[in-house]
Amino acid sequence: MIPREDFVGTIRKEANGQELLLEEFMGEGSTAVVYAIKPVDEPGKSQTVMKFFKPQAFLEMSVLNHAFRIDKEMYPNHPLLMEPDERLRRLTEEMLTRLSSNGFEFRVTLYKKIMSSAVEGMARTYGKDFARGELSKDFLEDSQLKPRIDENFLYHIQELLEEDNITADYEPFFEFLASAVPEAITRWKASGSYHPFSSNALYNLLGLKLEDFIDETELDHIASQPTFQEKITTQALSVLWWLVTILYHRAAGLIQLLPSTDESNTDETADDSDYANLMSKYERDRQTYEITSCVDAGLIGCRLVDYFASQPEWQNKQLSGLARLWFARLLELLHENDEPRRLALESALTLLTEEDSIRDRHDVLLGLARIVHQSDPDRALAYLREAQVIEVKLNIPLEQRTREVV
Repeated sequence: MIPREDFVGTIRKEANGQELLLEEFMGEGSTAVVYAIKPVDEPGKSQTVMKFFKPQAFLEMSVLNHAFRIDKEMYPNHPLLMEPDERLRRLTEEMLTRLSSNGFEFRVTLYKKIMSSAVEGMARTYGKDFARGELSKDFLEDSQLKPRIDENFLYHIQELLEEDNITADYEPFFEFLASAVPEAITRWKASGSYHPFSSNALYNLLGLKLEDFIDETELDHIASQPTFQEKITTQALSVLWWLVTILYHRAAGLIQLLPSTDESNTDETADDSDYANLMSKYERDRQTYEITSCVDAGLIGCRLVDYFASQPEWQNKQLSGLARLWFARLLELLHENDEPRRLALESALTLLTEEDSIRDRHDVLLGLARIVHQSDPDRALAYLREAQVIEVKLNIPLEQRTREVV
């Protein structure tokens, strides 16, 4: 970890593009680190103080974070000054160690939220069956649930029990889980079938980006290193693709829950004393931020899956095609223009050609038909007809078959 004093003389680039020179380390408390700062483009301006509330990735690293650079003119002998290649080498080593640590999942805010949602979903799905004595003995073997189950999941359940944060009706079910989960983990480890999210190098690499330990360029560099690639298996790619689908559905669900905008009070000069309006705006901004976070994470996840699945060592046309299909779906959530979605879907269509990809090919065809139905109706009709042929193959009931593209 970089000594706090060594950040003096570094320049931090904020999200709005402004660059701030950290001129003096003022102190540290349990929740924040404080520096005297000055805008780089206003050197004559008086110092102001900035608090960096914990956790902050740059405060936990031993290499200077990508958001910082050193003022070489004023600090030619700065202790963090090094050649870019050397910094990248050290960063890669540090990040490979970090992503291999057992508890890293808890450091990623979005992953913690997904874990909490998974625990709540498990209680709703299986809690009543448990109470009636009808819970299947092998319910933890569910392929949709198993990758979620690990020591971190167990720790979260134990934490909820200790803090008495469980509804009384579900408490017996969670007490049962606290004993059933470690037994399942021991069994999976012994059989070699233990492949949770938290042990997936791709999942953790994405987590490093989400928590701003690295930027996308650094992520791509780490992903290309042999020491990282030796951790990748087809199983790891499949689990990451599944995470992408979770991120998509989480974002889509949050969009449905967005508070409606009061058309009569959208002016930025609206009366701030209206507490209800302020809280509605706060909730909307908070959910919008989480939606964007989920979509951005999903898009990067798609890139990673496609990158590895396209290489000879892991050659997997279906996973590459799925990555491109879900890339387009995620873009649609952000109301992006049709062109990047069209390109992603067209490339997916060339990959999803095998019999076990037929359902996904059907979805790609309908997506393309919707995008081009106005600009190229003949091509849209061709896509639609192929999709209808697939529906016949899949024995989809006549009343559920596609008849139009809009």
